[in-house]
Amino acid sequence: MISMSWITAKADIRIHLSDGPTDRYHFRKRCFGELNSVNTRFKTFEFRRITDLTKTQGVFINGVLQPLSAVSGDSVITGEFILTTPPQDGDIVEASYYTQWFLDAELENFLSQASRWLMSTADYTQVGPGLVPSALEYASHLAYKKMAQRWRDYMSSVYKVEDAPKDEASGRVDSFIKMADTAREEALKLRDEFYKRQGQPLQPLFGTVVGNVRSMP
Repeated sequence: MISMSWITAKADIRIHLSDGPTDRYHFRKRCFGELNSVNTRFKTFEFRRITDLTKTQGVFINGVLQPLSAVSGDSVITGEFILTTPPQDGDIVEASYYTQWFLDAELENFLSQASRWLMSTADYTQVGPGLVPSALEYASHLAYKKMAQRWRDYMSSVYKVEDAPKDEASGRVDSFIKMADTAREEALKLRDEFYKRQGQPLQPLFGTVVGNVRSMP
């Protein structure tokens, strides 16, 4: 008998979350930093950028796309980049870039937790075709919860009080919490529908009764 293996799980969850390398494009987003003719350090609003602004043109000053030489350093993880020349007071600094929410290792963790929830095993490759939709929704539920927590932590630790875009940030936290709740409800519904179609109880029998065998004298 050939066993089924969910070998496309990581690709499937990326598609489900729209978190591929070209899915999240941010065009000319306003950047944060002091405009005082001295400061050269600015931050993009989103973190986890995959566009390195020292290698791909994406910075705009007053609507004009800057050459690569205008950016001397960039941290794609924190979103901070360094300009070679400080903008003047009243200038507008913007940037265009791609972002990605999760590393492969994080997606694997969400999938493993979803597999444990469904099947009492962390090996998500063994999730059968009938339960894949439920596993994807539950993994998405965990992913959205992670994003809500990440935005809370990020906004409190990275941005200064005076320049933190509070309204947009808090709105994103609320949105991710709602998305997490919706994904969990959908995961439960899809799981229960699967077991109903199979004529089984609504939840799998996770436990196995193992007898004790005494050794003979």
